[in-house]
Formats: sequence, C-alpha cells, structure tokens
Amino acid sequence: MPVGDLAFRLDPLLVAGKAVCKGAPGFRPALAVEALVRGRWGQAGLVNLILLEDGRFEIRGELEAFRDAALRVSSRDFGNSVSVPFELGQKDVELQLEVVLPKR
Repeated sequence: MPVGDLAFRLDPLLVAGKAVCKGAPGFRPALAVEALVRGRWGQAGLVNLILLEDGRFEIRGELEAFRDAALRVSSRDFGNSVSVPFELGQKDVELQLEVVLPKR
C-alpha cells in the first residue's frame, strides 16, 4: 500500500570546476569551503562533495547567509594549502596546482 510520494532534491550548487595538477595524472586534492563569519574565516560544514577522477569537482550545500567564500585546497603532495575565492554558484573555477617533491 503506497503511503506517499518521495521527493529528492539537491542542495544548491556552491562551486564547481576542475583541479589540474601538471605531472600528476589522477591527482585528487582535499577540498573544503571556508566562509567569512563575523570577520573571521572558518570552515563551513558541508557534506556534499563530488570529486571525479578527471579532476572535476562540485560542492553543494547551504551558504546563503555568507557573501564571502573561498575554496581551501590541500594535499599531502604539495606544501601549503591554498585558498581560492569564488562567487556562490560559480561553475568554472580552475585550480592549477603543482606537486612539490620532497627534498633529498
């Protein structure tokens, strides 16, 4: 006996694009979204991240209250993490990354 209809919806798109790392095919960086809250940057608690093998990514969630947001990019394969500002809903962020090899 049916009890009702199910409705699925995606969270709003925050940012999408592609991460490219020269010399490291299949590179997958760690991505997080930061937002400016009361004058301080902090990580936004988002759970909907899609990261494909070819480097394309999509992050969805709720951030309407924040005007300033940035994508925090990090990995074991390069030195420092990088913060990349974006406009909410932006679909064409391109991350050009370079692997830093450990000094011997």
